[in-house]
Amino acid sequence: MKVARLEHLHADAGKGVLDFLKLTTDDGGVGWSEYNETFGGAGVTAAIDGLAPLVIGRDPRAREAIVTTLYAVRRQAPGGVIQQAIAAIENALLDAHARALGVPVYELLGGPQRQRLRLYWSHCGYFRLFAARQMQIPPLRNLSDVVAQGKEVVAKGFTALKTNIFLFDEGAPHAHMPGFARADSEVPGLNAERRVIGALRDQLAAFREGVRQPLFWLIGLVAVGTFKKFFGWELREELPGLGQIYIAFDADWRTNDKVQYHFGRLNEALAKAGLIAKRLEWPLEQGKGLDDYLINRRLSD
Repeated sequence: MKVARLEHLHADAGKGVLDFLKLTTDDGGVGWSEYNETFGGAGVTAAIDGLAPLVIGRDPRAREAIVTTLYAVRRQAPGGVIQQAIAAIENALLDAHARALGVPVYELLGGPQRQRLRLYWSHCGYFRLFAARQMQIPPLRNLSDVVAQGKEVVAKGFTALKTNIFLFDEGAPHAHMPGFARADSEVPGLNAERRVIGALRDQLAAFREGVRQPLFWLIGLVAVGTFKKFFGWELREELPGLGQIYIAFDADWRTNDKVQYHFGRLNEALAKAGLIAKRLEWPLEQGKGLDDYLINRRLSD
């Protein structure tokens, strides 16, 4: 069995394009993987095309040897787009190998770790700001819609939600995401105006009204430095009764000097505001980010 060709296929998903890699072997076997150029990975397709000659003609079951070769020939440009391209190829190799054996891919990776996953509603309400029509879901236009979204979370059986910051005061409803350079009056600034903090307060209150049960709030701020004015005097004033705060930076903070710096700054800001902060830590093998950790462990832990 040898790799005969690698093809990339692209599907219009409305907000962006979904990208797929199809690996075909000389005996008609197939392996699939998915990658993404719409969200930060521009150039992955070209990188795959550049690596393809090193894969074609090889036995897809010799995955480790192939992947090691791909890393070696791109030694001067590791990570980034190259990493994503190699990952797409490796996943297609895994899929082709598993299909040839007639087993799930997880059998090649040590077997399944669990039979069930606890889910939380990620980006709760976010896509309803701009893609309601395409997704055929209710739009989110005001705080009343946020209340309705909270009710839907409970009705569908979710026990946790993770959301973004919504703004309804200027122009069309949109998310406040300066860390991703989304359309916002504050891009590229990272210090939140008081109106943004007020919007966060009102949004959390609306979710609380809709959910009508105790909640553990997860507020995700993109990029390690974006906390600058969210967690200080302003937040305590806008969210009275705020008690224990848990800080959850990615698990690689111990080896990342930039993250360690902002970790210290955030602790200083919280202490100055008189807020109690507790740092959440977990082993890197249990997941890099908090969302990975919550999937691999229980939220109550």
